[in-house]
Amino acid sequence: MKPSSSSDLKQVLAKAIYTLPTPTDLKLVAQRFVDHAVEPRLSGSDVIALVQELGYSDLDSFCRDVGLPDHIIDRWKRFGISAEMGQIFAFLALQRRRVRDAVDEFEATRHVGLDEFFRDRGLI
Repeated sequence: MKPSSSSDLKQVLAKAIYTLPTPTDLKLVAQRFVDHAVEPRLSGSDVIALVQELGYSDLDSFCRDVGLPDHIIDRWKRFGISAEMGQIFAFLALQRRRVRDAVDEFEATRHVGLDEFFRDRGLI
């Protein structure tokens, strides 16, 4: 695989600018570039920790369940994910903890095996 040159980048940017119908779209593209290329990213190890908190043993199994292609898995392992995607993962992990806490509270008062039911299905 050959490294990309500055002329390749110029061609991509020129194509993007040509196909954008409004100045607002150009602003959104610029913001996306900043989000993904300039802003700090969550490291690959942080991403793995997040998907483990979501109940997955590794990033590969998480991405396959989501339906993401292999090149995304490789990219996330190498470069991590954007901060905004990290916030979404953290929110999903928070929701999972909330469900786990609710099940534990329910179990403590009802003793009907709801925790085993959810654990068997990988939900908590």
